[in-house]
Order: sequence, then C-alpha cells, then structure tokens
Amino acid sequence: RDKNDFVASIYLKQQPLKSSWSFPEAGGFRIWGLGGRWASAGPDDGKRGDENVVVVGEMAGEGAAQPRFFEGEMDGSGVVSMDMDNVFENNGFESLRSFAVDYSGVSGVPGLFVVVDRFSGDTLEKVWVMHTQEQVVVEDNGFLLKADSGATMRATFVTPTEIKVDVEEAERGGKILVSGGENFFVVMTVQNGIAPEVEISGSGLDAEVRVGERMIFFREDKIILEK
Repeated sequence: RDKNDFVASIYLKQQPLKSSWSFPEAGGFRIWGLGGRWASAGPDDGKRGDENVVVVGEMAGEGAAQPRFFEGEMDGSGVVSMDMDNVFENNGFESLRSFAVDYSGVSGVPGLFVVVDRFSGDTLEKVWVMHTQEQVVVEDNGFLLKADSGATMRATFVTPTEIKVDVEEAERGGKILVSGGENFFVVMTVQNGIAPEVEISGSGLDAEVRVGERMIFFREDKIILEK
C-alpha cells in the first residue's frame, strides 16, 4: 500500500543466461519496510560484492544456485534454502544459503529476518556483504541501521561470535562487510522503537535463538521457526 509495507526477496538464479547482461546475484536478498531500505541494491558493476551475499576469496561467484527447500505462509512469511555449490564453479567446496522471513509478530516485531550461510571443505576468507540506504551504527555483535522514518533494523551475528564490521561508502548508500568466521548465522529485526533482545543458547550453526516468543534454529539444510 505504501512505503511502510514490507517487501523481502531473494534471487535464486537457477540458470545463468550466457552471452547476456547477467549479474552474479545468486543468493542476493532485499529487505524494505517501515520506510527503510535496509538491504538494497549495490552498484551495477557486475561484481559479486555488489550484491547482498557472501564473497569467498577472489572467486567471481557467477554460477547458478539450485532450490533445496521452500515453505511459505499466507501472510508472506516463509523459508527458502538454496544449494550454492555451483555459484563458485569448480571450487571444490560446498555452500548453502537459507533465508527466513517472519511477519507473524510472534517475535514482538513486525519484521524478523534470518540468513544462514553454511560452508564446508575450504579455508578461504569469507566476507558477508549487505548494501543499505540507511545510517549504519557498528555494534559489538553486529550493526544497527536507522531510517529517517524513525524505524530501525538490528542485525545480530549468532556466528561468528567475534566479528569485524567495516562500512564503506557506496554509490547508493553504505556497504557493510562482516568477516571473522567460516559460517554465518544472522538474525535481523525491523521495528519502531527499541529492538527486542536476541537470546542465544549454544554456539555456531547449532545455536538456539529466541526473539520474543519466536525460537529460531538451523537444522540440516534450512532455518526453522517455532513458537
């Protein structure tokens, strides 16, 4: 209806289009809502780091992803997982990205978003990237975004627990780069007012996370949301 509505999306790119104006966007996501453009598009330079993805070493990451799991709800909530093995062609390691959206309000906020990136079989440096059009405040375990509307997004990194957060100026706002681990488990809440507490039990991808009355897990190949 208006700029306060939520819109979240993620690119699968199941088959790259050869000899075309094609971007390395597999796994890239967008999140807008409550007047904020939290996760937005980067510059149109055709580089992997121009998307909201994980950049692995110097690899281009121009391959295609394959669907692994999908479950949707009537209110627009849902979980999607994609096999990212072929995104970095001939790389010799396995990768999966799972993306969850929760509009139910069970978490105590109107928008809850979770991203998990799992890697195995390599030792290359990994950088989690997100472009935003909002003001960025770096925090110990993540970052806080502030929109002119007064709404905020708080991102909490469940893993890695010791992260380095850099913010670069970009063509369309800011570029957030997070490094410090092999896998990423990120919980993001969008709200008016104070962000809810993110309670974490355990560590790594096996951690159990609670936000309000919402429990969040990552098991096998997907994010699980339970009440």
